[in-house]
Amino acid sequence: MAMNKKLYRSILCGWIAALACMALLWCVAVCHSARQGKAAVKEVAKENLCEAVELELDREFERMKIPYSRFFGEKKHTKRLSVTEKGMFEVMIDSVKETQALYSLEVMGAKVDVLFSLDSFPLERIYDNWQERIKNSQNGVSSTLFLKRTPLGEDAAQKSYLGDSTICFPQNELGTYYLDCMYTTVLTAYLLPAFWQSVDWTSTWVLLLSCVWLILFFSLLVWFMILKLRKRRATGTSVQDTYQIGEYVFNILKHTLTCQGIEKPCSLQNSKLLYAFLTAPDHFLTYDEIAKVCGWSLDSAGLGERRRNAIRNLRELFDNKVDFLSLPGKKACQMVIPKQEHAKG
Repeated sequence: MAMNKKLYRSILCGWIAALACMALLWCVAVCHSARQGKAAVKEVAKENLCEAVELELDREFERMKIPYSRFFGEKKHTKRLSVTEKGMFEVMIDSVKETQALYSLEVMGAKVDVLFSLDSFPLERIYDNWQERIKNSQNGVSSTLFLKRTPLGEDAAQKSYLGDSTICFPQNELGTYYLDCMYTTVLTAYLLPAFWQSVDWTSTWVLLLSCVWLILFFSLLVWFMILKLRKRRATGTSVQDTYQIGEYVFNILKHTLTCQGIEKPCSLQNSKLLYAFLTAPDHFLTYDEIAKVCGWSLDSAGLGERRRNAIRNLRELFDNKVDFLSLPGKKACQMVIPKQEHAKG
């Protein structure tokens, strides 16, 4: 029984360790998939933002019926000029800032200047259009647009927010983009995709680890159910607690021997040894088995004398009405009960 408990404990610990390892690997796989999913969502969101800005700028020009055309010569310019009520301004074309634009500033940048001069820049419609496009690709995404404009000749910046301002942290920044030719208008986009919706649940590793974990988990449940069933069956099995030995009734639980209404107490050693004889095949026990029942070491001194004393004590319990034969040739003892008086109760 002790060995079984140790074995069960070892199996349980190994099973739990395997489940923990699978769970850890599953978490790693899910996090990796979520990172890849978020990167893909951000890439699509950037493309959607570019399309939304261009579309809404064109729509605003059409709505206001503003004619617009742009002609390019073969000569590449290094400067741009702008004339406002504040005066004439000149900026050097910055190749780095040009790459930080959502579109070609030469083509679309002038439209932004015109719309701001008319106080008709369609930021809200740009945000709504962008939101709609994001929802079509993934739900549960939080987004924000932050527009900052510093008009030429002025020091004070004009700022506008649209969306969830609580996500405006560097780790959620999608990008910062120049919108006009003079680099006065900057649009910063923030995006926070939902973690669980960014996971690719069909990825090979996520599916494989999920299946392995579930197999281990349900196998452990089945194992527990089998153990519980075995324990229930063992508990439900009736255990014989009394034995009829001739005129005597032996109660293994009370450690008593009763004859004609008179009850005798039995010592723990006498009870264990008597029970061993009663349950042994043909009531036959070897010397070594007697020693083990009594808890004696097989190499202890005086073992023979202790065994003879134990057998003599059993004979005295029965007033020598039940015999215990010593069989030196077989190195054993046998309990002899009259067959006509032996019955189990």
